[in-house]
Amino acid sequence: MYLEHKGYKIHCEKAGVKKLGTVLFLHGWLSDSRFFNFAKKSQLAESYELIYIDYFGFGNSDNPADESFHTVESFAEQAKAVMAFFAAENPILIGHSMGGIVALEYSQKHSAKEIIMFGTPMRKNWMHNIYIFFAKHRLSRSINALIKSLLERNIPEEIKNSKIPIKIFYGEKDYWIRHDSEILKQLAKERHVELIKMAGGHNAMLSRRKMFGIALENLLLQIST
Repeated sequence: MYLEHKGYKIHCEKAGVKKLGTVLFLHGWLSDSRFFNFAKKSQLAESYELIYIDYFGFGNSDNPADESFHTVESFAEQAKAVMAFFAAENPILIGHSMGGIVALEYSQKHSAKEIIMFGTPMRKNWMHNIYIFFAKHRLSRSINALIKSLLERNIPEEIKNSKIPIKIFYGEKDYWIRHDSEILKQLAKERHVELIKMAGGHNAMLSRRKMFGIALENLLLQIST
């Protein structure tokens, strides 16, 4: 299904049954909404309205040349447009990697019930070398714009200042957050933040699909009760 937004097409989907609420899946960098396809055939679909989006430049969505469409802020705006398209509101935001940062941005501008972040790096330097590489080789202005928008954010501070509960869900072998343990320990002291560790790496929803699905179902059950 496609939604036209500012002259370009966003690929989006809806599945499941809205008994307990709405879940909005926000994918990470170098991926798309298919990373969350497992949820369509899980018990989640029996209780939740599941909404999927491919941001501009990802998956089956259009790839505008305008750099302004390729930022965290724009991705959150695109997600809100999809929510409005499906007449949905106040979602539980599930963000993988960069998608966790998009979830933070979304929650700062729009109503959301809770955030579940999986594998979202906490430090800026995880993107710094990538940014230098792309800028040096001029491979893609849109990628440069995205990385720059990521580097401008202070993720731990945004989490601390959040007005809604946040669950930080991560794989014990996740390469991208292997140096974030001290930051995570500090964040766990915040009353609205909960840490959940599981086996696996950065893309556990693919490599450990069944286990990831069960863990996610349990988290959503906690939110709904």
